[in-house]
Amino acid sequence: MPQQRGSTKSRGPSRTVLMVVALGLMTTISQAATVCSEGCDFTSIQAAIDAASPGDTISVRSGIYYEHLDVNKAVKLIGINSGDGMPVIDAGGYGSAVTVNANDAEIKGFNVTNSGHCGCGNSGISIQANNSIITENRVFKNKYGIRCIGDGNAIWANDLIENDISTYNEGNNTWDESPSPLGFLGFKGKGNYYTDFDQESEGCVDQNKDGICDEPRNVTEGQVDNYPLAKPTRM
Repeated sequence: MPQQRGSTKSRGPSRTVLMVVALGLMTTISQAATVCSEGCDFTSIQAAIDAASPGDTISVRSGIYYEHLDVNKAVKLIGINSGDGMPVIDAGGYGSAVTVNANDAEIKGFNVTNSGHCGCGNSGISIQANNSIITENRVFKNKYGIRCIGDGNAIWANDLIENDISTYNEGNNTWDESPSPLGFLGFKGKGNYYTDFDQESEGCVDQNKDGICDEPRNVTEGQVDNYPLAKPTRM
């Protein structure tokens, strides 16, 4: 009896292999959640953080959120202007509005206001972790605007407005964006805007009118913002 030959037709990956690959992709794709007053996944930002996993993105739409956020996971917290301005995180006059306790978090696009006013560290944004990104926020009328205790954090393009103390820094952190590779064409990096450093009498001279103070601003001893902004970027 002749020996039966194997089929020459190429077989695709087994169902088991496909399932393993699919599961692998699921673990690498960041999940997204939305927060708003109604019709979203959550109505509370903190509830969204509590339900998130590290690496998730939480998008927060316009509105006023009376919360004291504990960012205790490496999430991306992104404020979205959905028609009524930047979402506001209001601390209600006590404590800090946002406290970053997890490494590798990101806070972007919020109006952060109304912290407590004791000298115990009440802040608009209090960073007590490492390697996080704080950018494009409006930090308004707090005891400390941004208070940073940690290393490797990147803090730039924020407007620090009418805070009792604009900044406080411990550790080795970056208070401006790295200059563009096109720096030879005049494209500089971008720092932060400070209402206590936006007049010539305060040290901000902008002779070439490029929107960046000609001299750096001291954040704390050994730490400077190399490109402090002469005008706010958001009001």
